[in-house]
Amino acid sequence: MKFDVYGRFVLEVVRERDGWIVRRVENGRRWVLTVMIIPPDLPECRIGRYLEDLTHEYATPDRVIRLLE
Repeated sequence: MKFDVYGRFVLEVVRERDGWIVRRVENGRRWVLTVMIIPPDLPECRIGRYLEDLTHEYATPDRVIRLLE
């Protein structure tokens, strides 16, 4: 899944082994964000909301986190 985070950057969240991996995507490059940890038992349907909780400091009244893929 890819998320546009308040129009500032794109995060890709993938399930690997028993957990979630978060990668930042920019200019065709991807790198793992080891500081952004998603609980392994969090269901896929709640990932967007969880990202909102982690990145709320980037929020503005006219921008939201959008699921891209």
